[in-house]
Amino acid sequence: MAEGKASTFLARIGGRIEVWLGALSSFCFRHAPAVAAVLVGLTLAFALSARSLRIDTDLTSLLPDTFESVRDVRDLTKEFGGVGYVSVVVHGKDKQTVIRFAEDVAPKLAALKNVRYVDYKRPVSFFRDHALYYLDQGDLESVRDRITERRDWEVSRATGSLLDDEEEAPPVSFTDLEEKYRARLALDSDAKRGKEEAEYYLDETGTRLALLVKPMKLASDLSFAKEIVADVEHVLADVDKSAYGEGFSVELSGRYKKRVDLAATLSRDLEVASAIAFALVLAYVALHFRRLAAVVLVLVPLAFTLAATYGMAALTIGSLNIITSFIGAILLGIAIDNGIHLLGRYDEMRAAGMPAEEAVRTAFGEAGRASMAATLTNVGAFLCLLIADFKAFREFGVLAASGMFFTLLGYLTVLPVMLGLGARLFTPKPVPEAPPLKIAKPMIRLAPAIFAVMTVILIVSFGRIRGVHFNYDFAALDEANLPSFRLDREVNKLIGRSQTPLVVLAKSADDAEATAADLRERAKNLGKLSSIDRVVAPTDLVPKAQQAKRAIMEQVAEIAGRLREDKMTEEQIRQKDELVRMASTVPFGLGDLPEEVRRQFRSVRTNELADFVLVYPSVSLSDGRTAQRMAEEVRHLKLPDGREIHAKGEALVLSDILTSMEQELPLIFLLAFLQQLVVLWIFMGSFGRAMLTIFPAVVTIPLLAGFLGLFGLEFNYLNVILLPALLGMGEDGGAHLVSRVSAGEPLGDALGHTARATFGAGLTTLFGFGCMVIASHPGLRMFGAVAILGIAINMAVCIFFLPALMAILERGKRYWKESRGDLASVPSAIYHALAAREAEPPPSRDGAE
Repeated sequence: MAEGKASTFLARIGGRIEVWLGALSSFCFRHAPAVAAVLVGLTLAFALSARSLRIDTDLTSLLPDTFESVRDVRDLTKEFGGVGYVSVVVHGKDKQTVIRFAEDVAPKLAALKNVRYVDYKRPVSFFRDHALYYLDQGDLESVRDRITERRDWEVSRATGSLLDDEEEAPPVSFTDLEEKYRARLALDSDAKRGKEEAEYYLDETGTRLALLVKPMKLASDLSFAKEIVADVEHVLADVDKSAYGEGFSVELSGRYKKRVDLAATLSRDLEVASAIAFALVLAYVALHFRRLAAVVLVLVPLAFTLAATYGMAALTIGSLNIITSFIGAILLGIAIDNGIHLLGRYDEMRAAGMPAEEAVRTAFGEAGRASMAATLTNVGAFLCLLIADFKAFREFGVLAASGMFFTLLGYLTVLPVMLGLGARLFTPKPVPEAPPLKIAKPMIRLAPAIFAVMTVILIVSFGRIRGVHFNYDFAALDEANLPSFRLDREVNKLIGRSQTPLVVLAKSADDAEATAADLRERAKNLGKLSSIDRVVAPTDLVPKAQQAKRAIMEQVAEIAGRLREDKMTEEQIRQKDELVRMASTVPFGLGDLPEEVRRQFRSVRTNELADFVLVYPSVSLSDGRTAQRMAEEVRHLKLPDGREIHAKGEALVLSDILTSMEQELPLIFLLAFLQQLVVLWIFMGSFGRAMLTIFPAVVTIPLLAGFLGLFGLEFNYLNVILLPALLGMGEDGGAHLVSRVSAGEPLGDALGHTARATFGAGLTTLFGFGCMVIASHPGLRMFGAVAILGIAINMAVCIFFLPALMAILERGKRYWKESRGDLASVPSAIYHALAAREAEPPPSRDGAE
């Protein structure tokens, strides 16, 4: 009883909405010139506002300031400056040529206002000369003992006191100690390289060299990245490269160049994808309606929608991120759905002989109600993204929701205005009636078979859901096939370490030393599971107990100086002389270190040496899982007095982004489903109709998950947003079919008209999303591929699965009524509902309930 009253009340609300929509559209039709002037003014105002929009590919801007990792990155910029480099890679005919170029151009690059310094060689000589100070005292005593043993052998041999005259001389070799301390001294680990080659960032052939330009700010600031890359390119353009011989070339890579190239590629991809999508949509609309005027009628409201959406984005957000940047291409496909359904219904009314204004009132009232229900569910689904901390999702939700609102507003106002202006300016011509889908009625007769097939596919898809993968590797999505990306891998090999360390901003030397010790202990405990390659603190570079070591080194120098060379090989003589030279060096402090070392620890704010701790990763921090593992390892570091300190860097922002997504997506999905159900319940007039309407959206999700593996696709941080989006868009076709059947139209006739419109609307949506598969940006390409699959599945569910379900329910309901609700007739009712090739049931106003 209560349910019946609720359904009556909701049906009354739905009827009122239908009347209001019809009245609005009729008003716009009747007062077309005045309304057109207002709409044109709004469109121009929004378009002018949208001119200030820019694309920001900065991942650190995708989280709010409440996240500690985001605040840390800002602190890092103020104290440490940029993380990473603009890499200048030169290729010449020989080693001398590329070194000469580096020495010529490095001072010019270092003089740029936004550059901290330029690196192109390692301070190998200093660390080799002072290597003995970095030995533990026990190992230094071992050096002394070895050469003492050699000296004792020489004395015994000279005095004839050797027990065995054939006894070989003890070797003067310290290879084991050299290997032990190589990592600590930051020496090149490639034993094949000579001393001079190890000093520079050269490849094995000696013909390629890297210069590392250190900027003042982070690469995540796209405007700064563009500026610094342009400055470096300008310096290189002024160099006479012919002076360095034939075959000489210069290329740029590094974090900043990659960021600039990626932003340019993204913009270019979006322009091309949008242009292709627009052309395909335009061609299909002309084909669908079989007249060119329909193209204008459908696309002009879209111009208002896009201008309003981008204008609102400029006013509220100010920039587009890597996800919201393709909102235009998406709206191009989604928005036209309403135009196809509304104009198609108007054409039906006109073909039936209804006057133009009355046709507008009726079509925009009835079809507008279904369009409004579908649009508001989309708006609600997108607004559910507002609860996300991940700003990319939140901003996408705002823009997509506002875009869908402007879409509905545009087609309910601009389209009637266009029809009204057309009626005033041109002589009305008969509107060709779009032929219904001929196979619609046979599909209804075959409903049980279709339902069985689709159900089996659904069950199989559920079984494959466990095999769905999420790609956590951000680099795989950003790794565009660009020269700067390919070259960056070569630069990593040249310098032998990561270009982007995490940084701990310690407040004192004691804190830095304790932090470095804690990190090393953590890495040691984790063993192979550790994400840390090496930890470098200023205190590591100035050995302790230098005076005590100096006393031992004096003994080493004195003993080694008295070794006889006549019994040594040339290599042994060289090693002895080098040992004497190393043992003769004097103690040193932090200020005596080479500038190449000290500037890595210099604060950009004070220009003084600071207590930074550099944490170099052993894993790729662009991979979300390894970034999360690294974040756990370098956070919550305990100092001796109980204070807590942690590393800072963009990789920690990436970790927080993924953690935020994992926590929020299930809740977003649940809220999107619940709000859709409530909105559809209100607009469709009953809970049963609401469930039928939302059925395609709910079924599309598991089907998509099941088919992903079949096509070699996977979810990632970009395309996972399609899940709530598909839930919002997925019931559009169902809304129009259920609405027409509930109004008393036979299911076969309703399907004949809505299937054609649903196919067209789905196809235009597919064009909007799917054209991204041609993008060179891997993330956009994967987004487009998953979108194509999801939309295609939804079209199939709306055209085949839902009508089959409705036909079966209608048959079962009819036989249940005929049996007057007798429980004994339940098996018979089910049998007749599923019986193949059953004649289509008669029309019923409550057939969709």
